[in-house]
Amino acid sequence: MILKELLSGSIDKTLSSVKDVITTFVQDKALQQKLNDEIDKRAHELKLRQLDFDEEAMKTEAADRANAREMYKESIKNDDVFVRRFPMILAASILGISGLILVALIFFKIPDTNRDILNISLGTLIGGGVVAVINFYFGSSYERKHKE
Repeated sequence: MILKELLSGSIDKTLSSVKDVITTFVQDKALQQKLNDEIDKRAHELKLRQLDFDEEAMKTEAADRANAREMYKESIKNDDVFVRRFPMILAASILGISGLILVALIFFKIPDTNRDILNISLGTLIGGGVVAVINFYFGSSYERKHKE
């Protein structure tokens, strides 16, 4: 989301810069207005396409998560204990490893050569793994909004 906001801000700044160039180098006011209107029209179309793309990406993500939940429901019915408990073991492992790395960073002296890799690992685990576990077990706001 932050990247999208940065990019959309960059697009707006770029459009503003292009309009400034038009104002500077095109002397005819009618042509300036026509070019600026065309730029605004194209920018609006681009933003609409971006919204469509974002909505499709959210739907795909929700469907993927729904497929994972269906697989989870089927695994619970399995007679094999490991297959039945694997999603919970995986979730607990992700949460446990994230917690251990966090504790290590807080309470232990980590050599500077290893600190970066621990920070990256923790960021990846929390940003990807922990969020995925929470969304898997508790759902996401997108699914709740669009269930009806």
